[in-house]
Formats: sequence, structure tokens, C-alpha cells
Amino acid sequence: MSMSALSAYRITSGAIFTPRHISSAISPNVYLDEAIAAIPGTFGESLEFEYLQAISLVCLTARECGNASLLQQFLGLYHGALAEQGFYDERRWPSGISTIEREERRRLYWHMYRLEIHTSLVLGHAVRCPELQSAVAYPMVPDQDFTESVENLEWLSGWNYITDIYRGIEHLISYFKNRRTTINQDNRCLSTAFLIDYDPQEKILRPLDLAYSNLPPRFKKAQGMSQDIRLNRCGFQTANIIATYQLLRMLSFTANDTTFYEACRTALELIEEISSIPLEYMRAMGLAMIQELSGLGHILSSFIKKELPRSDYQHLRMVMVCMAELLENLATCISAAAWVSNRLRSYVEEIDRYFELRPLQDDTADRGHAQSDEVVFQDFDPEIFIPLELLQRIPWDWTEQLQLT
Repeated sequence: MSMSALSAYRITSGAIFTPRHISSAISPNVYLDEAIAAIPGTFGESLEFEYLQAISLVCLTARECGNASLLQQFLGLYHGALAEQGFYDERRWPSGISTIEREERRRLYWHMYRLEIHTSLVLGHAVRCPELQSAVAYPMVPDQDFTESVENLEWLSGWNYITDIYRGIEHLISYFKNRRTTINQDNRCLSTAFLIDYDPQEKILRPLDLAYSNLPPRFKKAQGMSQDIRLNRCGFQTANIIATYQLLRMLSFTANDTTFYEACRTALELIEEISSIPLEYMRAMGLAMIQELSGLGHILSSFIKKELPRSDYQHLRMVMVCMAELLENLATCISAAAWVSNRLRSYVEEIDRYFELRPLQDDTADRGHAQSDEVVFQDFDPEIFIPLELLQRIPWDWTEQLQLT
């Protein structure tokens, strides 16, 4: 039933490769409610693997419909079962399982790990299954439709590379949060500063860049959708690699002495890269794509510590306008994108009005009366500042308000 719930939500939201005419009688909530009712609220060592699969599907459904509360509830249930059964360590798996059953567990484990890192970045919660405490190998058994004659259609190596990217993101999240903590730690006897005493560019980005250069060409540029489902699988991995790797790059800048201009330039490059992904794959990624763009916005805002001069704001404005344009293009395949785009454009218009009114207000306060040409001159003064409280209202909080259930 949990599979039916996820499928129903993806079909009704249009998050599929090929749009279909959907009957208005389809109610995803019916399937979801039944799936939730069938999953036990308590568990022990006897909890069957199928229940873990069902829990993971409910988590994906909750993300798909933007229900953060349900997502956190079932992620908590999953992590509880993870600890109870020792699912994070292959040595504690049942000894008599087959090669395929072991492969299914590996795929589930790392897929849920990726979901955990994704939601940690987007929603801001702590990472509850750090990769350094995971004793689970990557999936390695190809699908049954894979043969040596179609080696260029193998997709699992691309999927595993995406997991590598998420592992890098996990460490950058820790780096990001540790460098920006406001908690007084003077009374702690043990400092953990050594955990972030490394260069992320050298230890994370460089190895991933090398691994990317060694990937087959099919994982470097997403081709349009075809009739071959195996080729589409590869294209979907490529789309995920593009979006996730650019997010990793953006997050890595928070670990360096990067200027606000450089951060904005990187954000524009990310938007350009994402814009190159065929719309069919963007549609299939669904709300997760909107959430990752929201994460990009939050990362960019972390560079804003005080009021911005107009000269700096122009770089930020360009990012917001370009992102709004990207979201408008996505609106044809992701319905929530139109609402998000309108919010960004409304905010940009609000700041534009602020600049239009500010010279007149300053002029009235300082001189009482002024010539119109002086007002025009001030209106284009790059040293007009935008207050921090206004900048803190940039509408990046899409995931908190895209509640569709």
C-alpha cells in the first residue's frame, strides 16, 4: 500500500516521465492512510525487512507531498528500527539471506542515508546516521536486464557516485554548522575543532572531481528521454549528479573565505547547470528539485551577516531573478514551482520599491526639499544599504510552506 501511496502522489503531482490524464477519483491520501495503519508503531528484532521498505516509502511520500511532520515521524521510526536491529552493520544482518536480499538491503540503506542528508540540508535537522558509523557496502549487483552487450546502459555506478556526493555533503554540513555555531563552548574540556581542521577543497571536492572525470560519458550530460527504460535510468542518474554536485560546490564555499560576489557567481553557475537538465527528468525529480533550490538559497543567505550595499545586492538580485525564471520554466512540469517563482519575484519587486522610495525619504529627512535630478542621482547610488531584517525575509522557506496534504 505504501508503494501505491507514493505512486499516486507522483502521478497526481505530475512527477513522472510521461504526463497522463488522471481521474479525479484518485485520492493518494487513501493509500497513505492505509499504509500508515499497516505499519506497526513498535518494533523489535523480529521486524520484517518489508516493514523497513514500507517505512522508507512513506518517508518518500511525505517528502513528495511536502509533509515535513510526517517525514520526521517516519524517519524517526526508521532510525529507531535501524538501531534496534543493527541495520547499519552488515554483520548483524540475517546470515541466511541471499545475494539479492543483501543487495536490496544495501540499496535501501544508502537510499535512506541520502534522504537523511537531503532533509538535513533542507530542513536543518541533525544527521542521525553518519556515514562514518555505517558498515554497509555499496550496491554492486547489476539489474537482471544488464548484459555485457549493453554495458553503456549500466546505471548503478552513477547511483553510487551520487551517494559519494551526499557523503561529501554530510561532512560539509558539519563543517558549516561548526563554523557558525553561536554556543559558548569555553567551559568544555574537550574541543572538537580538530574535526573540521582540514581543507574541504582538497579532501572532498578534489576526490569527487577525479571520480567524476572517470565516470562514463552517459553520466556527464543528460540526454532526452527515450523508449529505452535503461537509458532513461542513466539519464535520471545524470540529472541527479548535476543538481547534487552543484549543491555540494555551493556548500563548500561556506568553508572558505569566499566573497559574497563569488558565492552569487557560483549560484548562477548552478542555476545554469540545472537549466541544462531535460524537463522530463526535472519533472520526475518532483518536489525534491524545488527543495534543493531552496537549500541553495539558504546557503547563499548564510553569507549575509549585515546590511548589504546596493552594489552587492545587485548580485543577489540577479540570482533571485534567474532562479525565478528557472522555476517558471519548471512550472510546466512541477506545479509548485509557479508559486515559488511568484514569491521570489514579489520579493524582488519589494526591494525595488524600497530603492525607489528610499532617496525620497532620505531627501525629506535631510533637506526637506530637493531637485528631481538629485533624487535620481541618489536612486542609483551604490552605497544605499538594505537593512539586515529585510534581507532575512528572502523567501527561501519553500519546503516549510509547500504543504500539499
